[in-house]
Amino acid sequence: VTLTSRLMVEVSLPDGTSFTAYQCMNVLPSGTMYKTDNDKWMFHANGLSCTVYRRVEVAGRTDYLEVYRGIVCESPRKETR
Repeated sequence: VTLTSRLMVEVSLPDGTSFTAYQCMNVLPSGTMYKTDNDKWMFHANGLSCTVYRRVEVAGRTDYLEVYRGIVCESPRKETR
């Protein structure tokens, strides 16, 4: 069972790719992991640095490949109304 929260981040890459990812319940000691609902993308934030991974299938195996490494422009936050 994978539990997810509704804390989310909007991720925009320099190539124009963008997606919404939700915080995983397992907060890692080295940062926080976010995943899309369809598990195609993962976003890992560690302080000011971040890494984006894309899910791929290679030779019958599913894995995540690093596609971008950079800095976080804004902190994740809860939406207030």
